[in-house]
Amino acid sequence: MSNLLKQKTMELRRQHILQAAARVFGERGFRGATIHNIAEAAGVADGTIYNVFANKADILLSLLDPLATQTTGKPLTNPTSADPSALLERLFRERWETFTPELLGVLRVVLSEALVDPDVRAPLLERVIEPAIHPLERELGVMAKSGGVISSDPKLISRTLLATFLGLLLLRLLGDRRLERADASTMGKIADILADGLVTRPSES
Repeated sequence: MSNLLKQKTMELRRQHILQAAARVFGERGFRGATIHNIAEAAGVADGTIYNVFANKADILLSLLDPLATQTTGKPLTNPTSADPSALLERLFRERWETFTPELLGVLRVVLSEALVDPDVRAPLLERVIEPAIHPLERELGVMAKSGGVISSDPKLISRTLLATFLGLLLLRLLGDRRLERADASTMGKIADILADGLVTRPSES
């Protein structure tokens, strides 16, 4: 078997296990689920799981890998020419649309465990949160140098924006009806609200 075929086979197996794990975590929660439960749902031996994943937490966080891929892809915008509202609208809209009902279910499990389990919390920060922060931080830094946004602290601003987005997701998870109906235009409105606090203004005389 060629290396390419082996890689494709391994990736298909990995995705199959993740699909089974998503169902198991959704039904049993993180603590109630076992590697054996996941293997049984995937129709593979327990050892096969460990050939692909380090542990149960690795499986759970791997379900959020699409978020890391999405946040480290193409630049959010052209930082030297775009206005803050355009940057934020794209940031919020693209990431909001990434959260399918299935991924929201995974996020619910991840967040509930991350608060109490360091084995979930640390990888969550490393694999999902930080990859979401750093591109935004860099672009805000470039925009600040060009005078497009306030330049006081891009690191703090990027974390504030991410926290706002996570807060909106949390309300959605809790069943907030307005956010359950949110679409691209909603994200545009939120971007306008936030951008109004980012734009530079002439000094008052």
